[in-house]
Amino acid sequence: MGKLILGLFLGLLGPFGWIIAYFLHKSFKNSYDLDGAKSLKLGTLITGIGSTVLTLACVAIFFLLVGPQINQARGQGHLTACKSNQKNIALALEMWAADHKGKYPKQLSDLIGGENGGYLKQIPTCPAAEKDTYSASYKRSADGKKFDICCSGHNHAVMDVPADKPAFNSDMGIIEK
Repeated sequence: MGKLILGLFLGLLGPFGWIIAYFLHKSFKNSYDLDGAKSLKLGTLITGIGSTVLTLACVAIFFLLVGPQINQARGQGHLTACKSNQKNIALALEMWAADHKGKYPKQLSDLIGGENGGYLKQIPTCPAAEKDTYSASYKRSADGKKFDICCSGHNHAVMDVPADKPAFNSDMGIIEK
């Protein structure tokens, strides 16, 4: 009867209750009285619960220690992909300029479609912002022979990159900080 009540109580705790019940069952499985009969002992119960709590605590500490590194790695990946997007846009702009007497387009959307099939299928999205952060920031010089683009906003704060960076300049290339 005690096992049934304990099992129902642990079942109410959801998935963690079933995990605890599993470890308790393994602990009780090999518990014997002095005369050889299986029994539920308080020491076995405490040992089973203690080992389960210890295991869960170790897992929690592991995720607390590893969590920031995972977030940092994700941020580095987003930053690298954003810089790659800007280089691809810059390459498309250079191809446009080669076909249009050395002048860059008035807006990035001009790179999509057109008589040559387009220079880009679409304007890429910054993976950190999950949207196009480049079109609004695109600036071309008055003579059309220079350009600047950036990832507008503070999308790479995880990597201590300032707002509106990384950027790409037709004279200097990529500018991260």
